[in-house]
Amino acid sequence: MATTTHEMKRLLVVDDDPAVRESLVELLRLQGYRVLTAADGAEGLRAVHDESPDLVILDVAMPGLDGFSVAMLIKKDPTLNQIPIVLYSGCLEENFALRAYETQVEYFLPKTLNIRPILTAIRKLLETTPDGQPAE
Repeated sequence: MATTTHEMKRLLVVDDDPAVRESLVELLRLQGYRVLTAADGAEGLRAVHDESPDLVILDVAMPGLDGFSVAMLIKKDPTLNQIPIVLYSGCLEENFALRAYETQVEYFLPKTLNIRPILTAIRKLLETTPDGQPAE
């Protein structure tokens, strides 16, 4: 069931796989979020600058600018670095986890058919206050 908290939150989904992107968009919209999309890292970075989403869900493996590069550019920009990022990947090798940690993203999750980890991360990032208390 969607709440008014969700309706005000804009999420940006950046993934080069149209099927994955659209599935994620559909599921997030069913949760009541407003969802923007981008098909690659460069388009995603432009969307972050143009749209200032409340949260970015970013695939790691994309042609051109990969998710790690986009995340680092966002986190190094003082006008954007407060935007939480959820990186996700089908590859969970240790070096990917280390690179995700180095980008200072809030979450690094496996890309699976189970949407629950992404929804949990979104709720934790968007529906709590800076002191960690549940949002009203």
